[in-house]
Amino acid sequence: ETVGIGVGDLILKVNDEDITETTTADFLNHFKQRPVRLLVRKLAAAESLVKPMSPPWEDMSNCRTVVADEDVAKLGVALSGGPPCVEVTEAPVEGSWSERVGLKA
Repeated sequence: ETVGIGVGDLILKVNDEDITETTTADFLNHFKQRPVRLLVRKLAAAESLVKPMSPPWEDMSNCRTVVADEDVAKLGVALSGGPPCVEVTEAPVEGSWSERVGLKA
């Protein structure tokens, strides 16, 4: 099943932990765990990370939860930034978990 995660989307939570309340090291450690649960929000076209906006974690519309289970070795996704603002930045690696769950360029 695809969930329509795309480049430019924001990761709001990892393993149910709000990324605004975590360190970069802890955030990265979550990605090594399996399963790993990601809450991801698609930014509206008018929103931008470079101009002032309401914090993306306050608006839960356009959110999706995806889970990489124990059988997933690598997520196959590129990220930019660090807590509190982590963005999906590249199309998925072919055949990877991120492609299977519907990451789009």
